[in-house]
Amino acid sequence: MADKSETTPPSIDGNVLVAKSLSHLGVTHMFGVVGIPVTSLASRAMALGIRFIAFHNEQSAGYAASAYGYLTGKPGILLTVSGPGCVHGLAGLSNAWVNTWPMVMISGSCDQRDVGRGDFQELDQIEAVKAFSKLSEKAKDVREIPDCVSRVLDRAVSGRPGGCYLDIPTDVLRQKISESEADKLVDEVERSRKEEPIRGSLRSEIESAVSLLRKAERPLIVFGKGAAYSRAEDELKKLVEITGIPFLPTPMGKGLLPDTHEFSATAARSLAIGKCDVALVVGARLNWLLHFGESPKWDKDVKFILVDVSEEEIELRKPHLGIVGDAKTVIGLLNREIKDDPFCLGKSNSWVESISKKAKENGEKMEIQLAKDVVPFNFLTPMRIIRDAILAVEGPSPVVVSEGANTMDVGRSVLVQKEPRTRLDAGTWGTMGVGLGYCIAAAVASPDRLVVAVEGDSGFGFSAMEVETLVRYNLAVVIIVFNNGGVYGGDRRGPEEISGPHKEDPAPTSFVPNAGYHKLIEAFGGKGYIVETPDELKSALAESFAARKPAVPLMVSDEKEHREQSRLQVRHNMKPELPGFYYDEEKNRYFPIKGPIPGAKSSSSSRTKQKPEPKPEQETNYQKRTKLKALKLVYSRELNGNVIPVNKKMSNFRDEIQKTQASYPVVWRYGSTEDIGDTALKQFQVDVQTPVGLTRKNILVAGSAGGCLSILRVSKDRQVYDGVIECDPVSVLPCKENDTEEREAPEHILRPTQPCLVALSSISSIELIGRSDASENSHPVNRALITTLGSTGRGSIFILNVAEEVNILTPRSLQGNVSSECTIWTSDCNISGSHAAIGTDLGAGLVDLETGVGSYFLRSKSDVFALQFHQSGNIVHCGLRNGAIVSVDLRERPGRPFPRLTRHQIRYQSSSKTGLTSTKKQWFELQGNINPSHVIYMPSSLTCLKTLKTSDQYLMASSMDGTIKLYDQRMVKRGVGVQTYEGHVNSHTPIEFGIDPSERFILSGGDDCYTRIWSIKSGQLMSENKFSNSVPSVVCWSADERQRDRKDSIGHGAWLGSREAIFNLL
Repeated sequence: MADKSETTPPSIDGNVLVAKSLSHLGVTHMFGVVGIPVTSLASRAMALGIRFIAFHNEQSAGYAASAYGYLTGKPGILLTVSGPGCVHGLAGLSNAWVNTWPMVMISGSCDQRDVGRGDFQELDQIEAVKAFSKLSEKAKDVREIPDCVSRVLDRAVSGRPGGCYLDIPTDVLRQKISESEADKLVDEVERSRKEEPIRGSLRSEIESAVSLLRKAERPLIVFGKGAAYSRAEDELKKLVEITGIPFLPTPMGKGLLPDTHEFSATAARSLAIGKCDVALVVGARLNWLLHFGESPKWDKDVKFILVDVSEEEIELRKPHLGIVGDAKTVIGLLNREIKDDPFCLGKSNSWVESISKKAKENGEKMEIQLAKDVVPFNFLTPMRIIRDAILAVEGPSPVVVSEGANTMDVGRSVLVQKEPRTRLDAGTWGTMGVGLGYCIAAAVASPDRLVVAVEGDSGFGFSAMEVETLVRYNLAVVIIVFNNGGVYGGDRRGPEEISGPHKEDPAPTSFVPNAGYHKLIEAFGGKGYIVETPDELKSALAESFAARKPAVPLMVSDEKEHREQSRLQVRHNMKPELPGFYYDEEKNRYFPIKGPIPGAKSSSSSRTKQKPEPKPEQETNYQKRTKLKALKLVYSRELNGNVIPVNKKMSNFRDEIQKTQASYPVVWRYGSTEDIGDTALKQFQVDVQTPVGLTRKNILVAGSAGGCLSILRVSKDRQVYDGVIECDPVSVLPCKENDTEEREAPEHILRPTQPCLVALSSISSIELIGRSDASENSHPVNRALITTLGSTGRGSIFILNVAEEVNILTPRSLQGNVSSECTIWTSDCNISGSHAAIGTDLGAGLVDLETGVGSYFLRSKSDVFALQFHQSGNIVHCGLRNGAIVSVDLRERPGRPFPRLTRHQIRYQSSSKTGLTSTKKQWFELQGNINPSHVIYMPSSLTCLKTLKTSDQYLMASSMDGTIKLYDQRMVKRGVGVQTYEGHVNSHTPIEFGIDPSERFILSGGDDCYTRIWSIKSGQLMSENKFSNSVPSVVCWSADERQRDRKDSIGHGAWLGSREAIFNLL
């Protein structure tokens, strides 16, 4: 009798049949997490030649499978366990669905006999995946497996690609059939697979499309990741080069044609989409990424030619002309049609020239910012180094994976793609957490390419454990982590948000500071780096790129820390010699002298007069009286006209009502404006050249101690665009809503997400070039002078041009005998805009704004902290660190470029007035054309100087001890001010005061965080209010002509800047 084993044919179970079906149908890679009941399936697949990449989490594995489908054009396979494994895998399946990438998720499920009985990990998985699956199949018997596998694989790539789902119950995986039967089933499926039907002729659509492009004056080609998936790069290159039409890729369409191509409109995106009249959109949806194809970003009359594989998409968007078809095929047909009757715009075409010019200008602007080495790192410095390192890689271009909010946004503008499908980012959904999965997919799909991930610390954290997967499979992936302290850079809350019983907890956006993410990969045998300087980053990238092994260079790139370092630089640049103050080295700050300093020869000192801080709710008698008086004033005007009786005297109604409003100002706080306008603030009107013509706009330019220069638009328009944050005003004074019912809310601020300039040090001043005079019909001003304090004494000058939509910053190199190694504290421009005066630690210089040639008109060992041009432009008033105010006559200077300045010995005032505690320094030396008898002395270092425009013989000055005085320059020999403004509080903070356009009131913040308003004429303190928890250190007034017409409004709309926020006072 024969042995039983010889008569029984060999059999296989469902695990083997699934693996065999996948292998025969062309699957070479699988991603997933194993467990009951699919562990054996993964092992069997490996035995049949399928590479299985095992992850720690199904979410990352799913992201890898979806990206693999995009990169290869074949469905990426995700394998999960049942129940929660399937739920975790939905992240990858939904990602494939929304990005239209082919993918198949295969999940085990509970035994069919136990459905409804609460079996282990039981879930109706078919129902769970329905929203994100093109086709969901369930193999109910082992013999159905080959057909089910074939159907989901085919459906994933047919039409518009997407995700499909295959459910295989536990009992089906355990079922057995003979090997011969299994082979027969697999062969039948292979033979029965059908090619996707070829669509009908597109001849009429192709002819119409070519006709539209031929007749267009300003055509544009837009392509996206759908064209990249279709492998349409060769056809697109031919189309662009034979027609000369500019092109614009979407973020993941970058690289289909090199970013450096001469017809690329990436750097002129706003102009390209705002002005084009015909747009050929290939493999890209008119969704949020392309502003839905609607105005105002697009011209309202633009004609769209939409090429998409989905007829439903075309029906949804309703373009001027829709072509249903594969991108590669359709572009090939367009090229064939154009070949018979060619046309080309040519480089000299006005449309092509305008795009090229704008792209060049914006590129040069970006390169100016990138050229700087900023330490501690901002985003631009390391991104430039990463870009250069990637471009230097020999062989195939690396695949760049970009993830993170700020990191991805900056990387999209800086990193250069030269080859197709070499950029992977958050995609259509803006999904965070895709990074490590994408890296692994790219390394597996393109083993000949290096993979470089540029990650924010938040994005990296989603899937950081997968660095072990990188090491385990020894994949050529380098992950660069920007360690910026958490989501959006860490704790960015305003003081009003830090409250409640858990206010001591970390902010929702904060992570552990200085976290050692690089050590994570070292725990698994990979290479970690921590880099803090450009040289360290260059070295780490060179070493890791050459090794082509898993590595994590970690960069300390903390924007908040960078701002704090810049503030410290401001303090360190201050020299510890301030009359009336002493410097504490340990505490690194100045304190008012309230008694003899140990070792001083004189015990005399000036005591700083500080007013006791009032209670926030307390009202002064004047406030109570004027609040009741307002209605009486209006009633009196009705009876008497504009000249009304007040306190037995006749007075102007407008003057009295302004006093009333000055006592009760209305203050609004703008959200999302912290740390952007605490050192300089200036508003002006500009005529901006936009796609719709010349438009007048209100611009608020803000400078911060962190070196950031931001250009904010002030507008009633509440529409928010890409890269712009709407900063809504919130009333903070008065607190009661009914008090603001009759007050008009101010306009909104639109703030770009990225600053216009990130300097190495604090923005020290912003001044208008060619500023208007005191007349109300002032003309727009399109340029501004920007100065930076200087890191280690290297102050900089920039000229800001806001005459176009994209603002141009031009660095102005100092020439002549004005040193570029100086610290620039302040500046001012003459009315004509031809010259600027700058105050430095070496004196004051005059700079020609056209040539950059400058020369000193005042040399002093005492820093010039404040200066102001006289209205005539012939005299500059300079306020010094030692408390002196000198007026320099520019007309008396010799005609040669570098004159020899007259040397003067200026005597200090007596110590009882200046606060000097030592008799050693009785004289100080100045060089310049000054009259020593006209020197004015303030008790401490100057913080601000301003002349009254209506009566320029009056000069107002403030010093760091809290003194504010008004001087009549015709009486300076008497050495006393004609008016003093009591109640100001300062203890060595550079605070700028402001004078309202009517020149009736002076407004200033204080070191106690109060804001005070005085009457210039009487010196009376009209109001003092605390609405900020940081010092309101800068003030400017609205340039809005509508506000200027409001004669009854105090201040006509004053802007106040502090570290906490930007405020508007009405």
